[in-house]
Amino acid sequence: LPPSSPPSVPPSSPPSSTGASASGDVHVTNLRNGKFDIRGKGHGKVYALLSAPGLAVNAKIEFATFRLPPSDPRSVALKKIHGSVMSEAYVTVRTSNGNLFFVEYNPCTPTSAHLMVTLKGDGPSKEVWLDTSLAASFDMENVHVVLKSTAGKALALSMTDAAWNITIIPGSYRLVTGILKRRVDVAISPLPAAATNPIAPHGIIGQSLHDKSAVHGKVDDYIPNTLGEFTTSAQGEGAIEGEIDNYEIVGDPFSTSFKFSRFDSASRASYKAASLSKTYSGKPLSAGTRFVSGAISDNPLDA
Repeated sequence: LPPSSPPSVPPSSPPSSTGASASGDVHVTNLRNGKFDIRGKGHGKVYALLSAPGLAVNAKIEFATFRLPPSDPRSVALKKIHGSVMSEAYVTVRTSNGNLFFVEYNPCTPTSAHLMVTLKGDGPSKEVWLDTSLAASFDMENVHVVLKSTAGKALALSMTDAAWNITIIPGSYRLVTGILKRRVDVAISPLPAAATNPIAPHGIIGQSLHDKSAVHGKVDDYIPNTLGEFTTSAQGEGAIEGEIDNYEIVGDPFSTSFKFSRFDSASRASYKAASLSKTYSGKPLSAGTRFVSGAISDNPLDA
């Protein structure tokens, strides 16, 4: 779908949002509770989840062959899932004084996070490591980052600026070989300033902020072939503007550049195309259903 034309004024009172998430293999619940799946187009590619003025949230997607949890009754017939997970998350923030703030979180080192601050102009860069055993939080101007933990065990990395709260949660899954692997899930919650900003956000998740109702997209059905295998294929069809390729970040994973980028927008940007379908041929996930559309459950990091 082509980008839509901007309305004369932004919605004055968008529906309330409790937050969105991208998790598992890879299931998206957007800011209006619309549900769809994303496989990604290539191993190791990075995609834009949220793009707003001065904020970009990207995630790397990696392909993997894994198995269903034994608690899922489909595991009797479905032996292998050729799917994908998010392996790392990257956040770029422009602070209130124009400095750039970069946050990288890798679940393979869940008790630490890498931060880099680049001062406006020709100022020096500052490198910061958060660690649950040392400094677990960092503040700079309107940005607050904290690595949350209990008894030294990482629970989540949280980043808040004036308009958004981003939470990156470490998780795990098992390959068909039984090897335990790490992944991340990402939760995105808008603050009041996000809804009142005249520049509409975008990205796989961000574009849904001003939707009037839930827009569902394609989900994978996980019906096995004769060998007991299934390959995911959903790419958000019906729920995202354009195609999944339009959200790919090329080069630096912290880059803010893609087709619908809003990071440097200084004037009102277009809202999501009104012609997007409200449902897709695939049945969307129902609220509270754990295994309807996925091979990866919400395992804790040490599951």
